[in-house]
Amino acid sequence: MSNNHSRKSFIPQADGRALDFIKICAAVLMVIDHMNYMLFKLSVPEMNLAGRAVFPLFAYGVAMGAQRAGLAKVPVYAGKLLFTAVAVEAIVQLARPTDEVNVIFTLAAGALCAGLALRAKDWQILLCYAVAVASVAVKVPMEFGLPGVALPSALLLVMQGRRLYIVPLLILLFSINLGGISDLIKGMPAASLLSAAVLGSALTVAFFASVMPYMLLLLSRSLPQTGRYLSRYFLQVFYPGHMVALWVIGMFYFK
Repeated sequence: MSNNHSRKSFIPQADGRALDFIKICAAVLMVIDHMNYMLFKLSVPEMNLAGRAVFPLFAYGVAMGAQRAGLAKVPVYAGKLLFTAVAVEAIVQLARPTDEVNVIFTLAAGALCAGLALRAKDWQILLCYAVAVASVAVKVPMEFGLPGVALPSALLLVMQGRRLYIVPLLILLFSINLGGISDLIKGMPAASLLSAAVLGSALTVAFFASVMPYMLLLLSRSLPQTGRYLSRYFLQVFYPGHMVALWVIGMFYFK
């Protein structure tokens, strides 16, 4: 993929070292977010905000992976992600017990959804997005829920020049960050829930969930679209590895 092709897209299309740069940024921000959750018990709002950028960046990586795989091989790509999700689930639950399956399950489903979107009609895709957004009203036992599953497909469609999906993409980003907004306004009296403080909280989350990832994507345009910074399976090893490391640190130093 050439840099020229990348520059023609509303959302830059990264490969090679450029895509690895995005993955490295996501990994660093993920560690910051998980340190706040596992070591500091969500007591540092700034670390939580930094974590808002993580899932959109990983969803972007999945969108690029689905595009490279093509229609015929997207199920294989999704299957590899699913295998990783199953393989690391026990480790993740040991380090950070939760009633949700780990985020790689969401990304695996997102890869499959992206492949289906490439052959679906607009009304079918938009209907699925509407269902995904409506599902935030119920508990789906996976990180970021159905909006998270839908996000890679929306990113992929916008990358391919289908501007119809820019607004759905923004709505999906908002939907997966409702929890982050809720964390910021927790404790405010009911009378202030429509105040400037709530609006400011929502805009702050929006910046870290959309503007910050987009700025990182723009930075990636200056990097080569060939070669690698990371080994092929770096993130598959790094994801459970950093969780175990934080769990051990928490046991010995943050009791």
